[in-house]
Amino acid sequence: MRLATRMSLAFSSFAMIVVMAISLFDYNSSRDSLKAAVVSELDAIIEEKTAAFEVWFAHQLMGPKMIANSNHVLTHIDELSISGIDEDQRLLAEQYLQQELTNWHHNNTSYNSIFIMNAANGEIFISSDPDLKGQFKEDRSYFIEGRRELYIQPPYYSISTQSPSMVVSAPIESAPGHPLAVVAARIELENLQILAQRVAERRDSLQAYFVDKANLFVTQPRLIHNPAVLSRGIHTEAVKRCLNGNSGIWVGIGAQKRPVIASYRWLPQAGLCLVVEIAQEEAFSSVNELERKILLVSLFALLTSSILGLLLARKMSARLALLKRGAKRISKGRLDERLCISGQDEITDLAHAFNTMADNLAERELQQKQAEEKNRYLASHDGLTGLPNRGLLFDRLKQAIIAAKRNKTEVAVMFIDLNDFKQVNDESGHDAGDLVIKEVADRLKGCLREMDTVARYGGDEFVLVMEDLCGTDATHRVVNSIFHAVNQPFEIDNTEVNIGVSIGIALYPRDSVSINHLISLADDAMYVAKKETSQHYCFAYEMELEAESPD
Repeated sequence: MRLATRMSLAFSSFAMIVVMAISLFDYNSSRDSLKAAVVSELDAIIEEKTAAFEVWFAHQLMGPKMIANSNHVLTHIDELSISGIDEDQRLLAEQYLQQELTNWHHNNTSYNSIFIMNAANGEIFISSDPDLKGQFKEDRSYFIEGRRELYIQPPYYSISTQSPSMVVSAPIESAPGHPLAVVAARIELENLQILAQRVAERRDSLQAYFVDKANLFVTQPRLIHNPAVLSRGIHTEAVKRCLNGNSGIWVGIGAQKRPVIASYRWLPQAGLCLVVEIAQEEAFSSVNELERKILLVSLFALLTSSILGLLLARKMSARLALLKRGAKRISKGRLDERLCISGQDEITDLAHAFNTMADNLAERELQQKQAEEKNRYLASHDGLTGLPNRGLLFDRLKQAIIAAKRNKTEVAVMFIDLNDFKQVNDESGHDAGDLVIKEVADRLKGCLREMDTVARYGGDEFVLVMEDLCGTDATHRVVNSIFHAVNQPFEIDNTEVNIGVSIGIALYPRDSVSINHLISLADDAMYVAKKETSQHYCFAYEMELEAESPD
């Protein structure tokens, strides 16, 4: 029997007063609980979007930062600055820099272009976009500020692309405070549009969007279909508070001039405001339906009087109280809470709706945790080989040095470079080169102890860290194992490929106690091994002995 039918048969005048008082209290409590649950859902979405944005934004900064910190890039730019440089040498330096920018441009679909400017006059002398070469950007903020430090230009509406863009720049310095050039990447924000719109799987009016400091949309709201909105301003209270550097919840008028519940988050690193909003009509649809039914029941109760009505009203109020308590627990984050209400009436439907909402929130929370774990892994590991990247390498090396200092042992840092790898790429293609890199990574891991670390340093370079050493015997054994493992042929597409390695080794504390210096010494020793020795490996202290020995 439906709720309206039972109340029409049973309510009395006395019961009506009691039921109305209890129902009004439970209605207000349920509305507050539902609002809290919606706010919790919006907070979960904005946390997910913030985490995804931070990963995306860090990826955009990677290109300029890596290029600015590349010793190879610095070397070639320094060569170009030498007056009277040999033409062949100049062409080789330009070709290397052009290939470096082209690789970054191809590997990041958000980069519209990436270019290097002369630090003296702002002239673009290397660019992934040939049309930019020779242009002067000395009056642009990304050139002026980029000469001093990493600079992130606020998003702007690009006339040429008819879409929002931003520029990231960084100095390429020969020494701190002495820039030779400035590298800059112009970033299209189309992928940010995809990130913002991926929110509305279960809510018709749910949408997210980014706004810049000029109150302009950076991404187009999902429910506004006119692209011209990207060149218009938005001045809602939520956006106003967000652009003042705040984060929180706002209940009021949204982007489409309708009542909404909005969660806003200030993203200081990019100077953007992220807003997630849902129409109040949809957010409170369940409780509004409950309000209408309670009013209808009250009207019928005025016309009927029955003791049974009082009993049924008490039973109903108890079920509403159970619904309220369950909804409050869900709103406080107890997503394992479920409302056990049986029957075939509207209260049961509402309880099922709360249970479904709790299931959805629990699933979203699990997905968010999984995404965060994946993002943390990707932030510290190489995407091709799964090996630790530079950041994790430096952390592992730091811990190894701390342990070695405590235990009075040694740490070996091996810098490994693949010989003839360029020939593999040229003859068999980059896909084959990637397969070789992955196989080399697996073979290197097989040469080390469980406690040691092998990391991909970049391109065809690897760095190994061996901990808790006493003398160089173990280091020699691992070097021999590496030569034996890597010198075995690689079978790529039914073709045997042969490569070799050159290894430079620096020892802590014998050669240095500085992490950066150890890696630099190992890198230098590797180049000595590659060019000047027949055994293809060299210890850093051997370079010092050779430098000190008489002619």
